[in-house]
Amino acid sequence: MPSVFRLYKNRATNRQAHFLPLVCPLFAFALLVCVEVPAQQNPVMTLIPSVEPEQLRNVMPGSWQSLQRLTEAEEQAFITSHTAVLEEVGRFAMRELGHWWGSDFNYLIYRQQFATGAFYRLVVLGNFYRTVVLSNNDEIDFMSPVIEFAQALVFQGALLARSRYGQTRGNDLYGAVRYFESLDIIADSNGARGVLVTRMEVRNCNVDAWTDDPADWHTTSPRRNGQLYGTEVKGEYFPLNFTLREGQRSFEMQASDMLVDPIAPLRYGLQNAFDGNPSTAFVANGKLGLLGIMIHNRFLPEPITKFAIINGFAADLASYLHNNRIKTISAFSGRSEGVMQLTDNTLSWQVIESNSEYFDNLEVYPGERYNNTGVSGFNIFLENHGWLFGDIDER
Repeated sequence: MPSVFRLYKNRATNRQAHFLPLVCPLFAFALLVCVEVPAQQNPVMTLIPSVEPEQLRNVMPGSWQSLQRLTEAEEQAFITSHTAVLEEVGRFAMRELGHWWGSDFNYLIYRQQFATGAFYRLVVLGNFYRTVVLSNNDEIDFMSPVIEFAQALVFQGALLARSRYGQTRGNDLYGAVRYFESLDIIADSNGARGVLVTRMEVRNCNVDAWTDDPADWHTTSPRRNGQLYGTEVKGEYFPLNFTLREGQRSFEMQASDMLVDPIAPLRYGLQNAFDGNPSTAFVANGKLGLLGIMIHNRFLPEPITKFAIINGFAADLASYLHNNRIKTISAFSGRSEGVMQLTDNTLSWQVIESNSEYFDNLEVYPGERYNNTGVSGFNIFLENHGWLFGDIDER
């Protein structure tokens, strides 16, 4: 049976209670025999009115300003022409957000317009948040510290990428782990250049969502330099000209541990290094205050010939001086390694000839206030395709 789609849903929806029986293992078999467990249902995708984009600023710090709300007619037209896409997104929501709290998912639609065309962003709410946190008449609050959702990005009728935000899962080694992913369109003055999915995790989030204050989700997590940090910082970049012409082609990324703001966990995320906006920065929170980035060119045979960097937290001079900046960087390509020194007190692009894919920070210009190292821009130049993350001003 295909997924079901509704245009709008009344806020005062009757909720279904889902209980997991707490029984002794001795009675588990008898319970399974006596109680018929319903089969997993197909997802029901229900469109609800979108919130103002500004309300998404804590969960989508790199994207909310370019989001546009659709009219009801535009939403209906999207649903009618994207049935297969919505079914696929519904299956993704079932898999990533779980079905224990029901298979009925609420979602919102936004548009992001570029010179290359319109992208549509679907935001699918997690049922745990809707069922446990919200009462029947509560408004959806994307500023809530326990918000969880999935996202999907649609372009020219095709599903390009998906992500998840705020899911908490148990782990025997690290306790409860909370996952955060950012889904961003990388663009320059000529239009969209690619889609970037970045992710990180915060470990030991051992608070009870049923009884504890939701704002305390991070209080049991370890600190570094007195600050919360995220690990397993990774990304995958899909250039549009490769994706659309030659099938799925991606660049994989890894980076050092990052600084995490518990109010807006992705505020200092890896996506900031590639968004072309010097007022945002990827800020590391590593053991030595250092920063590293690896970009793996898995598919293309063409070499990297140079890279460009905006050093430090370049939003303004005060932010730049308060935080560490990279002084020397080790660049490694698998064939050769070189150590390069970056200029301090410049908030613009620095371009360096290199064929490297791995970049490690060796020394820093120390910050006046914080021991965090930031990068406000990063790009690599491919011999045949030019600047991978959009054109830059090389002057």
